[in-house]
Amino acid sequence: MILKNPLRALCTQQPAKSLYLGSDQELPCSWRAFGWAESGVTILVASVVFLLSFAYFAHLAGDLPILREIRGFLFYRGWVQNISWWDAVFRPVGSYSSQSRIVVMLFMALQNGTCGFEPRCVNDGQNTLLAAAATLLFVHVNQLCGKRKIAFLVSVLWCMSIPAFAGALWQDTQFDKFAMIFSLLYLIILFHFMCRSSLVAINYISCNLLLFFFLFLAFKSKEFSFFLI
Repeated sequence: MILKNPLRALCTQQPAKSLYLGSDQELPCSWRAFGWAESGVTILVASVVFLLSFAYFAHLAGDLPILREIRGFLFYRGWVQNISWWDAVFRPVGSYSSQSRIVVMLFMALQNGTCGFEPRCVNDGQNTLLAAAATLLFVHVNQLCGKRKIAFLVSVLWCMSIPAFAGALWQDTQFDKFAMIFSLLYLIILFHFMCRSSLVAINYISCNLLLFFFLFLAFKSKEFSFFLI
């Protein structure tokens, strides 16, 4: 027997029909089968993923000295004082500048104010981003297949992957970390709305506004990125 969809075969769930763009393609909308108890367990496991991944990355890179690529961002507070907010929001990305990656520049200004040049504090901020990415990856994989064990395993494997390892050891990848976080939020929201049993106009409008918002944030984190995956 030929399996047309290996993911569906791996994560057997009661499918629901997608109403997205009028499609009648079946999706493994696993969240539909979950009650409040199941949701609570999923939130608990997601919290464990965040804590474990943060501890893992902090162990790897907690005492890493501040590398030269990030010193300028910290010293000049992300150059936020030079930002034209009109250009940052409405001007298409041209050359690399504080306007083109405003999300990360604001984060660097925050790190300057809270951490200064204290390596452990700066690294904890970077490790928090990686832990958030691992947690959102768990959430989205659990959305796709409804198997928390599989979603947990995928998150663990990602944490042990070379891109995630490089992200922990190279502080200047905060651009890619933010881009991955916002891209995963985009996918989580998109999948949630695709699996809604009933949609009215206000749902389509709110969905597209949210998708545009997170796409904008991902784009303003890094206009091209390998998302650490």
